[in-house]
Amino acid sequence: MKFRLLTGVLGVWTMGVLAASVPPLSTAKQVAEHWAFKPVRSPEIPKNKNTRWAQNELDAFVLKRLEVRGWEPSARADRRTLIRRATMDLTGLMPTQEAVRQFVEAGAPDAWPKLIERLLASPHYGERWGRHWLDVARYADNKGYVGVGVNRLYSYAFAYRDYVVRAFNQDLPFNQFILEQIAADQLQLGEDKRTLAAMGFLTLGRRFLNREDDIIDDRIDVVTRGFMAFTVTCARCHDHKYDPIPTADYYSLHGVFRSSEEPNKLPLLGGGLPERYDEYLKAKAAREKEIKNLIAATRRKGLEELRRRAADYMLAAHEVAKQKLKGDPLDKFLTRKKLNAVAFRNWQTALERWRVEKHPVFNAWHQLEGKGSPLIKRLADRKALAAEYGRVFKEATKRWAALRKKSPRAMALPGAQWESVRLILFGPKTPATVPASLGERNPNSLLFGQRNSIRTKRTALNKLAAEHPGAPLRAHVLRDRARLVEPYVYVRGVRGNRGPQVPRQFLEHLSENRRPFKHGSGRLELARAIATPDNPLTARVIVNRVWTHHFGRGLVVTTSDFGLRAAPPSHPQLLDWLAKRFVREGWSIKKLHRWIMLSATYQQASNNRPEYVMADPDNRLLWKMNRQRLTFEALRDTILQASGQLDRTIGGRPVKIHTHPATPRRTLYGFIDRQNLPNVFRTFDFANPDAHCPKRYTNTVPQQALFLMNSPFMAEQAAALVKMTEQTPAGEARVKAMYQRLFQRDPSEEEIVDALNFIEGDLDAWSQFAQVLLMSNEFRFLD
Repeated sequence: MKFRLLTGVLGVWTMGVLAASVPPLSTAKQVAEHWAFKPVRSPEIPKNKNTRWAQNELDAFVLKRLEVRGWEPSARADRRTLIRRATMDLTGLMPTQEAVRQFVEAGAPDAWPKLIERLLASPHYGERWGRHWLDVARYADNKGYVGVGVNRLYSYAFAYRDYVVRAFNQDLPFNQFILEQIAADQLQLGEDKRTLAAMGFLTLGRRFLNREDDIIDDRIDVVTRGFMAFTVTCARCHDHKYDPIPTADYYSLHGVFRSSEEPNKLPLLGGGLPERYDEYLKAKAAREKEIKNLIAATRRKGLEELRRRAADYMLAAHEVAKQKLKGDPLDKFLTRKKLNAVAFRNWQTALERWRVEKHPVFNAWHQLEGKGSPLIKRLADRKALAAEYGRVFKEATKRWAALRKKSPRAMALPGAQWESVRLILFGPKTPATVPASLGERNPNSLLFGQRNSIRTKRTALNKLAAEHPGAPLRAHVLRDRARLVEPYVYVRGVRGNRGPQVPRQFLEHLSENRRPFKHGSGRLELARAIATPDNPLTARVIVNRVWTHHFGRGLVVTTSDFGLRAAPPSHPQLLDWLAKRFVREGWSIKKLHRWIMLSATYQQASNNRPEYVMADPDNRLLWKMNRQRLTFEALRDTILQASGQLDRTIGGRPVKIHTHPATPRRTLYGFIDRQNLPNVFRTFDFANPDAHCPKRYTNTVPQQALFLMNSPFMAEQAAALVKMTEQTPAGEARVKAMYQRLFQRDPSEEEIVDALNFIEGDLDAWSQFAQVLLMSNEFRFLD
């Protein structure tokens, strides 16, 4: 009694503590006044005291916030810093020493705008900014863990990656980018079907052991957080705790994706057949033949086993009827006897039919009056009688095999009595069979014992499609189901706990005069509802994402959550001005780059100012440019670039970049293994491909330094860098050549002295010196 009282008191106390720690739910007023839910307006351009610093309207908003504090913005960065910053920002590579020299020496006032235009026109621009979007799209080349023996590959995932690169290079309007990624299958594409690859945005996520509801939840998440920074999946089990998202809205979207399916045969993207297509077809046919032969041999062996044990099934049917076994006891009985459940039911049905029909072969079994088959002896003991039937079945099988060997076209055994036995085992209505339609994952399938071998061969077939240069490109797509799903709420998120029915429609809080979707699954209508200028979130979200990659921090810090729990933007009027102009001028990402990069805000130096750091350590007021560390891709690519090894080929099938010897392909084209992401990816803070990644986090761990010091990759690139400068005489000239190649500047006198002291005439030390430079902060950070 005392214990119950104590636990009751503790329970009440615990609930009180928890209740006190949870913030109150959002009120209708808070929702109505939330900045992100208000329509995007065109704010008035602020008037500033410092009229000479600003380069465009963007600067006026930044300068206004600084002037309120009585602060001044930072001076413009030097020209070497600016060209390095811009080139890395837009292409993920460093400029050459010659490009830096020309830009530094250029006196024309339009040198900076021309540089931006040249970089935006580079094919490497799409690679750099496409990779940013792939983080949002949780891109990977395989499915993650899907069970033993199941095909894990997305054979054509790279087609989506190449689509994204192409879309950025072509400056595809972002609203069209949205439509294509959600519903390309419902657009008028003409003869060029490459756009179908855009639907990898939906289809290339984790598979969650093929649990449909979890796959759909992932697709809802990537769509709503990726495009609108709205955490809709929080409403899967209950109404959202803070944002205006009822559970009914979640299941309206759930119905959209449940009404969509992935086709068994993926569509071709066109563009002609590859040169080595015939080779691919030959290799594909060989693998398909292996699978077909394995299935045929396994099924043939399984049928032989069913015929061999025909008498066992008869005896089992008798025992089950005698003991009146059903349900779980019956299943356990069949498992103990090692009998196939489907074949057992076939024998139950057939024996009852033959009893009614008084089949002569089974008169003895059913203890019926009459002559019956003279081949069967009547025995009182059931086990002995079953053995007698087994003997006759075995003899009939033997006679049939001998006859078919002698006369392959034979249709029946000689003698009516033996033919009647043969038909029981080999006839069209034989119970000694299991339908071929049962897949190998069904425990009753005759293929079940070879399921892993069959899956392994199918995986090899998919791998061939993914890797063979002659394989034609296909797209991982969705299509509408022939029979659409009318969704209902899963009470507490449980499918079997059925709640009220809901229509397929857009989110209530972002809709005016909301109506159910009318066309198919509603995916295209959903995409249009997201991409409309009236949606207050979409333009703000993409503008903030672009800003984040330029400055290392967004105007809104939580790039994928614009809900009520998110911190407000540092410059709300600037965010709205950019979003409004972005939509007005055609949803162009490249134009957005221009407005940002041509601003004085972007061109500021990154030097700290102690008096400002104390008050604004995160630089929220943008009084300087943020120094940023290179991403994993940029670091690896610029190392290859510096060593002269970088392969700049655009697009293509993925390659393994973590193996030795290293491939010179850009890191963007590395194979992304969702389940077993290589350690080097994790070490350098690569985006987690298991889910939508709003922002990469920056960690400093010992493994990073250990990789840079000890990995074969770094040793190889350092040696290649030395080889690139071998034509320059060893000594001061070679030190300068290395500095120019890596940092696009000459070394100081002190740096030259330190380098020569380190080398001291040892030719082998040049590789170590090159590796030291590659490891330096100047190489790994960008001002």
